[in-house]
Amino acid sequence: MNDNWREEMERFVTDENHIRLLREGPHSHHEARLLGALKYRYNKIMGIESPEPKDCQSSFKEWNEQTKSV
Repeated sequence: MNDNWREEMERFVTDENHIRLLREGPHSHHEARLLGALKYRYNKIMGIESPEPKDCQSSFKEWNEQTKSV
């Protein structure tokens, strides 16, 4: 993944506040969340997909069977 995503993202952003945020970084919690949204948008534009989360689902029946065998 490109470490300079902020510089590349400037080509796709026209809002002055977003450009400032990309150049200077966040100064508040709200700006940090906005920067995260811009990163998400950048990944979508570039076709970068995040890996699927692990399947952590289990049922009570499976858990109950495991505890009986212990």
